[in-house]
Amino acid sequence: MVLVVSSGTELDSLASRPSSWAGVVTGLLGLLLVLAGVLKAWSLAHEPWTGSRSSWLSAGEIVFEWMLAAWLISGRRSGLSRFAALVSFGAFAGISTGRWLAHASSCGCFGAVPIPPAATVGVDLLAIMGLLSIGVVGKPRRSVLHDGALSVFLVLTSGLVGTLASKSSYVALPPSESEIAIPTSGIVVLEPKHWIGKQFPLFDYVNIAAPLRSGTWTVLLYHSDCTQCQAAISSLSVHRSQIGAQSGGLAFLEVPPFTKSGEITFPANSLVGQISEAREWFIVTPVMLRVRDGVVVMAIKGDAVLAAANSGLP
Repeated sequence: MVLVVSSGTELDSLASRPSSWAGVVTGLLGLLLVLAGVLKAWSLAHEPWTGSRSSWLSAGEIVFEWMLAAWLISGRRSGLSRFAALVSFGAFAGISTGRWLAHASSCGCFGAVPIPPAATVGVDLLAIMGLLSIGVVGKPRRSVLHDGALSVFLVLTSGLVGTLASKSSYVALPPSESEIAIPTSGIVVLEPKHWIGKQFPLFDYVNIAAPLRSGTWTVLLYHSDCTQCQAAISSLSVHRSQIGAQSGGLAFLEVPPFTKSGEITFPANSLVGQISEAREWFIVTPVMLRVRDGVVVMAIKGDAVLAAANSGLP
C-alpha cells in the first residue's frame, strides 16, 4: 500500500474548479443580479417617488446588485468578489425565508414580478452551492476543510441576519385588539383571519371607505395580475343576480403594486377601489370579506373564495 500525502498547495487546488466553470458560475450569478436590479428599477420607475425609507432602500438594493454583478462578471479579485457574493446570497436567502415565514405572496426580489419567496430561497441556495463548488476564499495554504467550514459559517451567519432583518421589517396586525391599528413603519402583513369581529382595519387606506362603513358588504381584495382573483371576479359577475340581500353590496379593492394586466369587467352596481400605496402590504389574494356596519364578520381566501363566488356567495 502506498500512502500519498498531498501538500497544502495541492489541497488548495481542490478548492477550485477549472476557471471555465468558475467563469460560468460567476457570469450567471452576475446576470441574475442584473435582472433583479432591472426589474426593481422598472417597478420603481413606474411608481410615484415618495421619498420614504422603503423607496431609498429599493434604490440602494438596485445599486448594490448592479455593482456586485459588475464585479463578478469582471473577474477582478475573484476570491474577494466570490466572498462578497456568498455573504450576499446568504443574506438574500435569509430575507426570502423571513418573507416565506410571514406568508408573503411575493418576495419582492424581482420588483413587481410576483415570485413566491419559497422559489427565491431555492434560487439563492443554488447560487450558494455554485459558489461553494468553485471555491470562495481563495487564499493560499488553506485546507479544503477549512475553506468549507468558513463558507458554511458565513452562509449560516448572513442567512440568520437576513432572516431576522426581514422579520423585523414585517409588522403583522395583532389579533388581540378590537380596533386594529396599522403600524407606522415596516412592511405590513395583512392577516384577514384575525379581523373577524373587529373593525375593518383599512378604512383609512382605501378610496371607497365612506360607503363601506355602513350596511352589509361583500369585499374582495385582489391583485390585478392574479389569475385566481380574475376568476373570482368573473364568477361574481356571472352570479350577481343570485346574490341575496344577506350578502349586501359588492366592493372590490385592488392591492398594490398596481399592474396593467388587461381590462377587468366588474359586476354591475358594484364599488371598485384601491388600497393606498402609502404603505407596503403583503397579503395572499384573493380574499373575500363580509363587512357589516364596518365590522368584519367573515374572512375567507384562496379556493374558498372561488367556491363562494361560484355558488353565489355564502
